[in-house]
Amino acid sequence: MRRRPREGRPRRNRKEWSASMRVHRSSALALVLSGTLVLAAGLGAAAGPEKQKATPSADVAAGKKVYDANGCAACHAVAGKGGKTGPDLTKVGRKLKPAQLMKVVRNPKALKANSLMPAYGEEKIDAKKLKALTAYLSSLK
Repeated sequence: MRRRPREGRPRRNRKEWSASMRVHRSSALALVLSGTLVLAAGLGAAAGPEKQKATPSADVAAGKKVYDANGCAACHAVAGKGGKTGPDLTKVGRKLKPAQLMKVVRNPKALKANSLMPAYGEEKIDAKKLKALTAYLSSLK
């Protein structure tokens, strides 16, 4: 007749068996906890595109100044304020990536062949101002 499980594993001393199980449980618990920490760290790093690459508010403010100085609001609206000739830019940060925004500012016809927007080359908006303008436009979500 077989022994019942509560009496321990067959052919082994119950004390010996429970001691070895404690070691296994401790190892399993350590693995689970370390896996949880690794998973949590990984999720924190990959929280999302908008959180992963947060744009400093100074860049956004500088970009707003570039937007205003170049008269963008004459054609484009943001949150209902501005012109209606060009597309509404209220949520442009959701639609286009920063690299795409830079490309459109430099060469609007690259996105839309019949665009009325003038190209803003290096002589009109230098690289630093373009980066700031892109930060501002990317923040519009």
